[in-house]
Amino acid sequence: MEKWIGKVALVTGASAGIGQDVALALANAGMIVIGIARRAELITMLSTKVTGTGKIYAKKCDVSNEGEIMETINWIRREFGGVDVLINNAGIYRYQFITQSETSDFRDTFNVNVLATCIFIREVVKDMKAREAYGHIVVLNSMLGQRIPDVSVPLFGVYPASKYALVGLTEVLRQELNFLKMPIKVTSVHPGMVETDMIKVFESKLAERLPKLQAKDITASIIHCLETPPEVRRKQLQLGENLKSIPGVFITVRHCPFCFDGTGGGRGRSWTLRDGPEPLITSKLATLVHRFRQLLVKRFGQKDGTDGTDKHDQSHRHER
Repeated sequence: MEKWIGKVALVTGASAGIGQDVALALANAGMIVIGIARRAELITMLSTKVTGTGKIYAKKCDVSNEGEIMETINWIRREFGGVDVLINNAGIYRYQFITQSETSDFRDTFNVNVLATCIFIREVVKDMKAREAYGHIVVLNSMLGQRIPDVSVPLFGVYPASKYALVGLTEVLRQELNFLKMPIKVTSVHPGMVETDMIKVFESKLAERLPKLQAKDITASIIHCLETPPEVRRKQLQLGENLKSIPGVFITVRHCPFCFDGTGGGRGRSWTLRDGPEPLITSKLATLVHRFRQLLVKRFGQKDGTDGTDKHDQSHRHER
């Protein structure tokens, strides 16, 4: 990280989870970090934990509001001269059925997950071009931007659609920057389930036992990408939970941990269960998954969403 010492990093959604962990790691590596979120006071508290040579500056910003984004960008230009590393991390996930969502749910999801990312990228690239600076843009995507698993209760809403949009955005951006011969790297990070505020909707102890990545795992991967030399470009990074354990088995997860039909028939493309040298699905695990499915149905209603309740309409705005 020596090449980034004293350089400026902008981290969106830095008040919790992945954004918070990344902001602290970059500051400890010697970078000047501007962390933005609606809960800026949490970033101010985070700044006291820096042990390295860098600093963290907190800035309140609602990324769903273009006016606040532009005010933040202009403030960074005045105070720091521009951004060298952009970590697009902020996002929202509305846990509900598409067919029972409000138009505002669609609009909010795309405003935060896609439109805000576009605006930050556009403005940061303008500054990098004006300063003829080497830069790096990291977009936090999701495994749901690669594949949508077949689950028992599909409460995905339009979140996967927003993540697929980011796949197209980052690929076009990469080609555009290459065409313009600008020394700016673009990396799209696709983690699986991560232990952050996003998964608080799953309240049961069973959910707690499902394999999950930690924020520090994502941070380490981002640091790895930032450390690569200029001639090395990591276009895309997929992160899965590896060899996490549930009693009785070891599990290698390649995609989403909900890809079971609840009867013990696991879909091998998503899970590899091992008990000894051969893959195995135990009755104990089948029972565990079946009970978890029942809890989901009880909480969010029947799979077809016709039970007349609105318990599924859980809205979760978060900074990852």
